[in-house]
Amino acid sequence: MAGEDAQILARWNARLMGTTCTPMTFFELVTAAIENRGLSNITVACTLRREGGIFSANRIYLRVRYEDLFFDVSAFVAGSSLIVGYWLHRDHPGIQDLLSEVPILGFAIERWIRPTTYYIVDYISSFQELIHGSILDVVDDLLVANGQDPVEIEARAPIWEAVW
Repeated sequence: MAGEDAQILARWNARLMGTTCTPMTFFELVTAAIENRGLSNITVACTLRREGGIFSANRIYLRVRYEDLFFDVSAFVAGSSLIVGYWLHRDHPGIQDLLSEVPILGFAIERWIRPTTYYIVDYISSFQELIHGSILDVVDDLLVANGQDPVEIEARAPIWEAVW
C-alpha cells in the first residue's frame, strides 16, 4: 500500500459532538474546501489503510497528495460524535532511504544529497497550512451549524513530529 512506510511529519484530530455528518460527507466537504483554495497539482482520492495487522479490516481515508507529501484524513463515528483528524506524511525516496541506513553512506546522503533546507521546511509547512486550514474551515462550519463554538485556539495547532 502506498505510503505505509512514509515519514510522519504532523498529526491532528478533533471531536465533533452531536453532529449528524457522516465520514463520507465530511470527506466531500473537505475536498470542496481544498478545491475552493485553488491549489494546483493536488490530487484528492479515497484510499484504504489497515486498522492493524495483515488480517485486520481496512478503513477508508481521504488522501490529499502534493508531490512527495500527503495527508491521510480520517473520519469515523464514535457514539454521537464524529472524530476527525489527519496524518501528514512524506514519502521515502526509495533507494536513497535504504542506502541512508548504511552508517557512513547515510551521513553523506543526509548531509549532501538530501539535506533538510529552509526550502524543504517552507515547502512542508506551506502545504500543511493550506490543507490544515481547509480541514479546520469544515470542522468549524459543522460545529457552528450544530450550535457549538469553533475549535478553540489551543486545539487548532497540529502536533509536529521532527522535520529535521
